[in-house]
Amino acid sequence: VLIAITGITLLILLSKDSEPTKLMFEAGAVLLLAIAYGVLSWSANKFKSTKKY
Repeated sequence: VLIAITGITLLILLSKDSEPTKLMFEAGAVLLLAIAYGVLSWSANKFKSTKKY
C-alpha cells in the first residue's frame, strides 16, 4: 500500500501540468489508499494473536 501511495504521488508530481480533474482523481486515490492502510494497521493492532507457538 505504501509503495502504491508513493507511486501515485510521484505520478502527481510529474504530471502537475495536466487537467485539474485528473489531479483530483489521483489525490482521491492517495486518500483512499491512506485510509485503507490506516484500517489495516488498526485491525492488525486490535486483533493481534495471543497464541504462543
